[in-house]
Amino acid sequence: MSYFLEIDERNKFEIKVVLPPKDVKVNSYLYSYFPTNINLNFPAFIHVNFELGDSRKDIINSDFNQQLVKELANFLIEVIESLKKPEVNWEAYEFINSYNE
Repeated sequence: MSYFLEIDERNKFEIKVVLPPKDVKVNSYLYSYFPTNINLNFPAFIHVNFELGDSRKDIINSDFNQQLVKELANFLIEVIESLKKPEVNWEAYEFINSYNE
């Protein structure tokens, strides 16, 4: 799933979340083209166009990044909600819980 937002002409970003099959374990590090040092503890590949420090491993503290963190949280809620079905189904719960097994 992808999410695009243009705050202004200079500030555009993309969030991508890839949900692997249940039997595939993923590292849960946040990606900004390459893995960062930030472990999200979420069983998916997550890419966000953050502003990074010189090492490309750490997110800098900026207003833009703070906005991205909020957008990422909202988007992850949408991703989880998309796994739900009208009938009783535990797939969304199993997806989140599968990381801790």
